[in-house]
Order: sequence, then C-alpha cells, then structure tokens
Amino acid sequence: MEKEKIKAALSELTDKEIKKLKSDLNDFSKEEEKEGHSKIPWNVLEPLSTPYELADLLMQHYPGRAGRVTVKLLRKLPSNEEANKLENWLNTIQDKGTDIPKKTGKSSTESKTKGARNHVDISGPDLDCYDMKQKRVAFLMCMKVDRPGAEIDFEIMKKICKTFDFKTPTECIDPSLKDLKKKLQDFRETINNSDEEISCCLISLMGHGKLDDHICLKDVPISLAEVFSFFNNKEFPKLRRKPKIFIIQSCRGSNRDYGVEADDQAMVSDMINQKLPTASDYFIVYSSQPGFIAIRDKYHGSPMITTMDEVFADHGMQWHIGDLFTKVNRKMTEEEFLFTNENKPVKVSIVMESTLTKAVYLAPN
Repeated sequence: MEKEKIKAALSELTDKEIKKLKSDLNDFSKEEEKEGHSKIPWNVLEPLSTPYELADLLMQHYPGRAGRVTVKLLRKLPSNEEANKLENWLNTIQDKGTDIPKKTGKSSTESKTKGARNHVDISGPDLDCYDMKQKRVAFLMCMKVDRPGAEIDFEIMKKICKTFDFKTPTECIDPSLKDLKKKLQDFRETINNSDEEISCCLISLMGHGKLDDHICLKDVPISLAEVFSFFNNKEFPKLRRKPKIFIIQSCRGSNRDYGVEADDQAMVSDMINQKLPTASDYFIVYSSQPGFIAIRDKYHGSPMITTMDEVFADHGMQWHIGDLFTKVNRKMTEEEFLFTNENKPVKVSIVMESTLTKAVYLAPN
C-alpha cells in the first residue's frame, strides 16, 4: 500500500518536477552517506524517468521510511499538495497502529525486537536457537565488471549487514582467483585467531555463474565447493557449531524456466534440503535452480537481493532465517520476468540448502 501511495503522489508531477525531485534525492542521498547510510549511485538514479521507477527505488533503498523520505522531497517542490496528501495518509496509518516496518537503527531495533520472539508463529515445540549475542562478521564479494545493476545489489547487502549487526563487512570487488582465495583465507584466519567470541558469519558472492556451480572472477572461475571448504569444521574451528550463512547471486547454467499453469491451491515454497553432510551449521541460498539462469536488472538490481531487502525490512526482526528466505522465494515465484527482445516471460525460484541444527534469528541483541 505504501508503494502505491508513493506512486500515486509521484504520478501527479510534471517532467520538470520529476527532474528536480531526482536532483534533490541525489543531494539527500549524499547527506545520508555522511551519517553512514548507503548512497544511491547517480548512475542508478539518473536513467530513471517514470514515477513508477522512482517509487520502486525509494521503496528498495529506504525500507520502512520511503513514504517519509518522499514527503521530504515533495516539500522541496513549489506545490505541497501531494506532500500533504501522502503525509496525511502516513499519519493516519501510524495513528491506527498499522504495522509499517520501521527503519532499523539502534533505537528502532530495540523497539521492534523487544518481545519479538512472542510474535513468531511457530507450531509445535519451541525452536532451539543459536546464541547470536556475540560479534557477527561478514564477507562481501561482488563482480561489478559487465554486470549492470551489481552496484545496487552490493549496496543492499551492505545495508542488510549494517541493519543486522554484521560488523564492517570485508569487501572484495572484482577479484582474480588468487585475490579471492587470499581474502577468504585472511578473513577466516582473522576470525580463527581472534580473542573475541563470534556468533555467526555471512558470506555473499555475487557474479556471473556457470554450470556445475562455478562463479566467474576476473580471470578464471572458482567452484563454490572450494569456497565452502574454506569454512568447514576442520578449517574453521572458531565457528564450529555456529551458523555460517552463504548467499550466492549467480547463474547456475543457461536454462530458462518458462513456468507451468498453477492451480488455485496454496503454494508450497519450503525448499530447504540437506546436501552438506561433511559440514555442519551451513545455510546456503542460491539465486536460481541448478542449471538455470539467475536474473539481474541494470536499474533495480537482482530480484533475489531486492526481495531480500523488502522481506528483511518487514520481518527480519521477528522471523528466523529459514522463514525469511521461504518468504523471499514465495514472492519471487509469484513474479514473471521479461528479457529484452524476448516475448516469453520466465520464472525464477531460489534454492536453500541447510545443515543448521537450530534456528537463526538475525535481530540484533
């Protein structure tokens, strides 16, 4: 509903007003960057020309506060009519207590996580949970060369890390095979040799992919199996019996899924399976099925990453990670995607592989 209200407000603007709003949004984003927030790259913002594209960008970049940011931008235009309408609606929703996700800084984290476990709908006995009270660490690898939209994915992953208390992620941009191996090894050994207790690590790899689960680097591909082996129980003793989360945004082949006609029954999107008997406490998310392509939009980023952004903003403070990605998968399977110069839409679903032994709740303590 919030997105629709933003679209309605922006659709009343003239081309000249849209141009000014984009300029004001660019300035606003720069000011936010000084306070530690991720910036909207101008090469992402500049090509947007329709209210719908701008509304989508605002919702993706400012989850939980896109409406308020839009009001602030509309106030800079000569007429305040659309700003007043949107602000009145936001105030009405707030007065009624409707759950619009809050921006997760320190204060809102505390307000949303207090008693959050009581709101998780779990049937049967209570889930055992990993202890997430100690430090969390992250490693983000992103191939940006020849991957338009990759910058958006990278910024979203940095924002998610910040929201859920993964401290200063190690960044690895456009590496060669040698570079990536060294950075992964340094990341692992820094943790192994640390005097601090570590609760969890998150590793995200974003790049072109190939059949048989290889991800392309600057020179030659690396197999995901080799990446995972850096963090098994033998090589990574510091995180034995602790969750290790891998998020893989890449193709796994060249096949396209054109879908089948669905009936009216409820969709079942729980695809968690067990495929890592030699390593425990792994949770791996792939952006596509084996043998199939993954999707990325040069203006909006990858559907898996942008849907993560939306779902984590809405439910990340209450749900465990399995439920979060099941929701991501549900939302993605309900969408269709159309390639340039192709008339037949394709479908995409993610894959989850888990050897977790407990539930992982990401809400900061």
